[in-house]
Amino acid sequence: MKTNKTNSAKFYLPNPTGIQSWALGITLLSAILSFPAQAVPSFARQTGFECSQCHTVFPQLTPLGRQFKLSGYTMSNTKEGEKPPVPLAAGIQITHTKIKKSGMDVDDDKLRIPQTASLYYAGKIASNLGAFSQVTYEKESKKVKLAMADIRYALQSSGDQAAIYGITLNNMPSLQDVWNSTPAFTFPYEPMAITPMPAAGLGLDMPISMRVVGLGAYGWWNNSVYAELTGYRSRDGGMMGSIQGLAPYWRVAVEHQMDSSSFMVGTYGMAGKVKSNADAAMMMGESTRYRDIALDAQYQYITDPHIITLYTTLIKRNQKYDMPDPMMMGAPMPVSNSSKVFRINSSYVYQRKYGATLGYFSITGNADANLYMMGEVMGSRTGTPDTKGYVAEINYLPESHKLHIKYALQYTAYSKFNGASTDYDGFGRNASDNNTVYLLANFMF
Repeated sequence: MKTNKTNSAKFYLPNPTGIQSWALGITLLSAILSFPAQAVPSFARQTGFECSQCHTVFPQLTPLGRQFKLSGYTMSNTKEGEKPPVPLAAGIQITHTKIKKSGMDVDDDKLRIPQTASLYYAGKIASNLGAFSQVTYEKESKKVKLAMADIRYALQSSGDQAAIYGITLNNMPSLQDVWNSTPAFTFPYEPMAITPMPAAGLGLDMPISMRVVGLGAYGWWNNSVYAELTGYRSRDGGMMGSIQGLAPYWRVAVEHQMDSSSFMVGTYGMAGKVKSNADAAMMMGESTRYRDIALDAQYQYITDPHIITLYTTLIKRNQKYDMPDPMMMGAPMPVSNSSKVFRINSSYVYQRKYGATLGYFSITGNADANLYMMGEVMGSRTGTPDTKGYVAEINYLPESHKLHIKYALQYTAYSKFNGASTDYDGFGRNASDNNTVYLLANFMF
């Protein structure tokens, strides 16, 4: 791998408000944080790698970054007997969100200092055991929560057919994945705080929106074939209810690596049964069965000074539920519904400092007034989830190899939202009223 040759370290692999305030805030933080901190910086301190060797633009991983994650976050340049660095890091996001039109629960112009503040435990715990975890304070909810956790135990074999195999304990389906085509780490990478979201979500949203814990096993053979099976259970109820029993998540991918590029094709999915909470039970009965099956692909070209990444996914969801009899005079009527989510993104980075990303998304599905009800801003007048639009972003990383400071300007535009271009919610709101400008300053240290 080209980036490995440039690093001489020896590694031990165990078996205020308004735009002026926003600008002032990021200027001050840039000055404060421009010391030799290195994306999640604790990983860089542990390995001796520059962040740019494992990432293109965080959180996009290079082949070396994928190897590091699959190895259980345990790569280290610490010699036997030396004290390893403390695996702690922190992050702050300052944002300004401008939505074209205000509405119910929509704040059309808001500065958040910070939007989030996070503490990371990220790195080697013991021989073969490592973790990536993030505890976050969210200004909007004024709550502290466990945002992400992926704890791994990994072993490696050597020889002509080298392999990595291990187990993962995590709290979000696809968080453990190493490509950017799956939902947890796909573009746009930073959440857009409080903005209208399509009624059908953007794929795997049902299990991701729940508080879950999953335990799984995975294998990575000959730097080319990946397979994983993980089972998820609810820690407590989600937006629609809690998972009954065990919900399996599967992942298979094949990657071909060349000198300066790599190409991956794969499939992933999840199935399960959700016990409805009281509100959902009135619309969709006591439980809902769902099955998401997806295809995805990623191409990556990495040289100096150019980096190009293309990635796409297509997710098909099937849902089955028993619609309650409002008169209580007969058996519930079974209802089936299906929807599709398509996403494609392309990014270009120059000198690991200047970047641009363009993404397109499309959601289509059957009409279903129980799933997609009329309601102001978030509702659907037509009872369909059909949504189309694009996201464009330009970003600047002042210290190209460390990546711990990132400024981004992002624009999201909708041509259709929840089934229509005009008056989609039945209250006079148009799809373009949800168009959003988003300014971000992200600091890691």
